[in-house]
Parts: sequence; C-alpha cells; structure tokens
Amino acid sequence: MIEFDLVMRNNGYTESEISATWNALAAFIEQRLAATTISAHVTASEMRAKGLTYFDSLLTALAKEMQATVITRDAEISKYVDTEWE
Repeated sequence: MIEFDLVMRNNGYTESEISATWNALAAFIEQRLAATTISAHVTASEMRAKGLTYFDSLLTALAKEMQATVITRDAEISKYVDTEWE
C-alpha cells in the first residue's frame, strides 16, 4: 500500500484525490490485507540480488508465499509469480 500511495503522489494526485481513492478501495483492501512475514523478507532479499527493486521484491515474495496473483503490468514480477492486468 505504501508503494501505491507513493505512485499516486508521484503522478500528481491531490490529497483529496488520494483520500477518495483510498476510501473507494478500503472495503476491498481491508478484507484481503496481508502483512509481510520474516520469511517473505528473506525471499525478498534473495530476489533483490536477482535485480528486483525493494517494493517489487517484497510484493513478489509475499505473493509466492501466499500463492497469490499480483495485479500488475510489471514484466519483472511476472517472471516469478502469476500476474494479471485487465
């Protein structure tokens, strides 16, 4: 969620637009929120050694651990886990 917040800020979203976006996503996200684990951080560290960025490595490691699909267009992430983008 931190990375998404930073993406919105870096793309010029106003504070009211950011707030509206989080409010719109709250019910969906809060039901499916997953905290990172120590093992995900270990895996993420190994993935950074292969070239993934900090946030991408954490997201990918957690998705691997949970056997989850990542909703992204990021080709680097799709090398390691299932991804989807509609």
